[in-house]
Amino acid sequence: MLVRPHLAVVAAVVGIGLAVHLREWRPVILIGALSALGLAALLGYNYWLWSAVTMSGGYGGDFADLLLGSGPVWYLRNVTLGLLSPVNGLIIWAPFLLVLVPAVWRSRRQIPGWALMSALGGVAYLLVQWKANYYPGGDAFFAYRYPLEALTAAAPALWFGWDQWVRGHRTREKALFLTLALAITGQAVGALLS
Repeated sequence: MLVRPHLAVVAAVVGIGLAVHLREWRPVILIGALSALGLAALLGYNYWLWSAVTMSGGYGGDFADLLLGSGPVWYLRNVTLGLLSPVNGLIIWAPFLLVLVPAVWRSRRQIPGWALMSALGGVAYLLVQWKANYYPGGDAFFAYRYPLEALTAAAPALWFGWDQWVRGHRTREKALFLTLALAITGQAVGALLS
């Protein structure tokens, strides 16, 4: 939450999801308490720096305005471009997700609950991010910017999906290798040319 306050969405999904999955309150209480400490630290820091109790720091209110005010057509277009834009699209620049997301789905019963909840939290976070921000993440950004936190949250589930459904299956391994090669080559070329 100290980096991006709306990462609280990931914490909420993990805490609530694990509480439901495990049928106990402890995950909600522990994750909620630690998240509240992070929020308190952020608010205290922003008060010290900006002389105001605010979550947005020096950014102003654009995030909240778009989160609450953007219409469904704008949002659907923003999500679509966030996924498929040739310049910033997540699927375009991380095509390995076309192999690993189905792997997670197919392996969901073997994946630990914390990893699945973290991935779901990452998806929820990204949907909030795209609701409140224009999909490219600002001017002159190469590839994607906003999905980085979501990919980090989903990484354990993606790994388990690979381990359970891709590894040892020749066609799926080839598809993953090809999509990883495309992603790495695209990122390398873009980094050198931009």
